[in-house]
Amino acid sequence: MACFSGEKRGEQALLCMVELMRELSEREKTSNHLPCRVGFGMHDGRVLLGLLGDKHRKELTVIGDVANTAARLCGIAQPFQGLLTEACMKIIPNHLNETYCRYLNAIYFKGKREGMNVFYIDTLGA
Repeated sequence: MACFSGEKRGEQALLCMVELMRELSEREKTSNHLPCRVGFGMHDGRVLLGLLGDKHRKELTVIGDVANTAARLCGIAQPFQGLLTEACMKIIPNHLNETYCRYLNAIYFKGKREGMNVFYIDTLGA
């Protein structure tokens, strides 16, 4: 999990995801190691960041609906595919949206009353 904050969080997160998708895809073609065939999910909003655990083990983590939605996107993404919500599209500069983001579908997640418009990352865009 990666978290981004600040005014350019959308741009930074998108470009990070594009670079990771490209790098992992290339490494799979040339590596003798086990494949790392993961999908990526991106959502924007408020989260709770803090230390959770007990005196024996503590972890810095992020919790909340935004983190859960991003994790659900990861769960449905194909290997080396990046999915993001409409909330992300609002914080990503237009030139990057036009270059990398393509509409996929409205997706209905458990616990949500309405579908969420989901977009996928086209790494061939640039």
